[in-house]
Amino acid sequence: MERLLLQSIWIPAVGGIICLILVRVRGAIAETFLDTIRKIISLVVTVYSLYLGIILFRNPDIVVNLGILDLGPLSTNILLIAKPFSGLMLIFAGLFALMNIIFSWPFRAKSTHNNWYYGLSLLTLSAANAVFLAADLFTLTVAWELSTLFLFGLIALGDNKDTQLAAGKTFVILGLSEAVMLISVLYIWVYNGTLVMSSIYIPVNSTLSTFLYFSFAAAAIAKAGALPLHSWIPTCAKGAPTSIMAYLPASLDKLLGIFLFYIITWQLFGITAGIKLTFMIIGAATIIIAVVMAMLQHNLKVLLAYHAISQVGYMILGIATGHPIGIIGGLFHMLNHAVYKSSLFFAAGAVEKSTGVVELDKLGGLGKKMPVLFFANIVAAFAISGVPPFNGFVSKWMVYQACVEINQPIFFIIAIFGSVLTLASFIKLIHSVYMGSTPDNLRNVKAPGFGLTFPPLLLSIICIIFGLAPGLPVSRIAQVTGLTISGTVNTFWISFKGSLWQPMIAFGFIVLGVIITYIYYASGKALKARRDRSFIGGIKPGTIAGYHKFTNEAIRVPGTGFYENIKELPVLKTILPDAEKGAFDPYSYINKIGYFILVKPLKLLHNGILSAYLSWAILGLVIILIVLVK
Repeated sequence: MERLLLQSIWIPAVGGIICLILVRVRGAIAETFLDTIRKIISLVVTVYSLYLGIILFRNPDIVVNLGILDLGPLSTNILLIAKPFSGLMLIFAGLFALMNIIFSWPFRAKSTHNNWYYGLSLLTLSAANAVFLAADLFTLTVAWELSTLFLFGLIALGDNKDTQLAAGKTFVILGLSEAVMLISVLYIWVYNGTLVMSSIYIPVNSTLSTFLYFSFAAAAIAKAGALPLHSWIPTCAKGAPTSIMAYLPASLDKLLGIFLFYIITWQLFGITAGIKLTFMIIGAATIIIAVVMAMLQHNLKVLLAYHAISQVGYMILGIATGHPIGIIGGLFHMLNHAVYKSSLFFAAGAVEKSTGVVELDKLGGLGKKMPVLFFANIVAAFAISGVPPFNGFVSKWMVYQACVEINQPIFFIIAIFGSVLTLASFIKLIHSVYMGSTPDNLRNVKAPGFGLTFPPLLLSIICIIFGLAPGLPVSRIAQVTGLTISGTVNTFWISFKGSLWQPMIAFGFIVLGVIITYIYYASGKALKARRDRSFIGGIKPGTIAGYHKFTNEAIRVPGTGFYENIKELPVLKTILPDAEKGAFDPYSYINKIGYFILVKPLKLLHNGILSAYLSWAILGLVIILIVLVK
């Protein structure tokens, strides 16, 4: 079993390196052959990684000691442990990697730099698996940093004007937060004498311990994409390939960020009630602010990116409650979000590949042309909105319940209100993309093929399964975390202190309602549209008095007009202009500080004057001589 544990890390790494080596060559036939090899390697590796995750989940508590790291007076054991929770994370990491590879076959067809794309995708999976299996902070930190480096490389594979900004912003925000975490790891090593996590427990009862906790928490929420370290995700939506958005910010990075947040909050540190409240506020603010921003977006990918931020709020809110129902609900929502948000991004990628368009006002009427994709998108949209009987409702309900249990009704209200706004936002998305009339330039668009349709469809089916049989994932999460729920968890129903949820009954009523509606429609009693010429109340030359023939584009109503009036609300009217200029984006301030501290002085030094360069060379030589003499 130790061999299998190590394979979950080194096999994706070796597969990724092989894909990197298979560089692009001249000649269409040779390149097609190499691309096929890369695809096969990626597919085999991800399938095997998923298999290893299942094996390690079913056979937990495997320990591998990689030796002792000595750094002067400091030393620590380097350990990997396949805990039950780690095995669960490996399963989902392997699943999302596999779905990404299947989707990327047609999505990345004829794209350049596919050796980097498939190579970095597998290396990212390897780094993520190492994080989940790490039993010491050294291994965790190294793997964490590598995952960010590979993320930077994948984002940089975009091919538009926003790619450079997206990659740079991602690296700066994540890199700086991780640099602070690295300092804290070094301090813990010196203070504690070891980095083995089972030997570390730090009560947060001083300024220093508070700094240590928040440095880890900052790295976690930055990777997950919570406020205020969230701005890299919407920027990535503009500059990164859509498949990468589905693979990393939507799924794998959420797993990594929330996994670390849970570990540090309830295993490494002993946090206070004040810190709990702080992160509950961060979670609630993330829910509302991000979902309001999502409602105002006209770009399909950016809209989904803001929802990827908003949903992190539920995870942080649930885990920060400290109540077992809330912690399990937050972790369940982490898995649920990764499932339905990947499905939504894959669906967006399929639409983009088929139409070449991601602007909502240029889409519409695709439901008839893409019925399978439409179904998958509807299910995922209902799931993320917390509509029963889908999976998102169950995890959100658990978070609501935890807020009530700890006597924090304000957070309960905010969480529910966030779900309402989420549903409103996805009504806009569904109408804009799949309903209404089809733009003239998209009338010949055909449904995407199997590779583009299967991943979002399969993930939407998982949304249904987890929604109808919530006890299955909830009981497993409770088992792997060691938390006890004061209630009853059955495969098909859950009960907490008088709150009972039986999804099969709700599903039965929904099916009954659909059947009754269909019978009513099929009987011919439903209202039928009357077709006639459009009356405009005037006379136009060349037309019959009072009538005019409109073009399809003239009468088409895109969904981008939905909710535009909320911009006129007093608070938003004041804040939004500043927000659009980056007033609330930490990156803009980091960028300015870096410019004045580093870039501007270097520009002054590099002035193009030969005598200045000679002076600096002489000064450097003098310093070297002084050092050598001493």
